[in-house]
Amino acid sequence: MFGDDFAEWIRSKPLGPYLAGVIDGDGHIQIRKRYFDRGYEKLMKITDCKSDNLLLIQKLLVGCGMPKGYITEYKNHSDLWVYINKNFEKWLINNVAPYLTIERKLRKILPSEAQVERAKLSPDVVV
Repeated sequence: MFGDDFAEWIRSKPLGPYLAGVIDGDGHIQIRKRYFDRGYEKLMKITDCKSDNLLLIQKLLVGCGMPKGYITEYKNHSDLWVYINKNFEKWLINNVAPYLTIERKLRKILPSEAQVERAKLSPDVVV
């Protein structure tokens, strides 16, 4: 799906809007209970039929100083899982959240209702 020309093009662009489009289309943010205590953790999951596409996203994340996560491969698809730590959450809020159009995904990134309202850039946000 992606070629070398695309890889060079996306490296020259801001990652936030691109990642927002990927999350809106092929990803989600999951909040789950941690195994070792009573707290919760956030994860970003992106699914694609080709792991090469997910490797490119990993490289882009590392290039921005973010965690690269891990890829799990299955027969028909691959998943990229990235734990959302405090630094990555701040980066997502500042660089990705303003470009997300699916509000339920936005709400899982943002910790409060006030931040949801501030992150909306346009009235065409999907509820």
